[in-house]
Amino acid sequence: MNAQNAMSLTLAAFAAIAVQPLVLPVWLLLAGINTGGPVPLADIVGLSIVVCIFATPFVLFVGLPAGLLLRHHPHRGWWLAAIGFVAAALPVGLLVGVRADKLDDLGSMLVFGLHGLAGALAFHLTWRHFDKTGAAASGLR
Repeated sequence: MNAQNAMSLTLAAFAAIAVQPLVLPVWLLLAGINTGGPVPLADIVGLSIVVCIFATPFVLFVGLPAGLLLRHHPHRGWWLAAIGFVAAALPVGLLVGVRADKLDDLGSMLVFGLHGLAGALAFHLTWRHFDKTGAAASGLR
């Protein structure tokens, strides 16, 4: 792996983490609907930090290896999006013990899955944008 590939992967990982606070309004909208009021600004800042911290291990231990394994696949973006959604939603489902009669648990899985999906798409699009040599060599451009 050359320096440009390493730099494009690093930028892609940062993009996947940095996009998480942008997905946060989905959470806050659902929380506002459930509680009946807006979420305070201090909570928004705190939650933004928490989602970035929570997303970092997923990006490093799931996103990077998946991206490297799929780097020459012609449909890499679709696969990364699916992996991101499942990798973020599955632990939540296992922790809350999703039951079919409780739809609230499915909502939290969906929100976490959207975080994973957004991170995976940001990772893929940033990597594709900055990795001109690898993408051109493999015919992905």
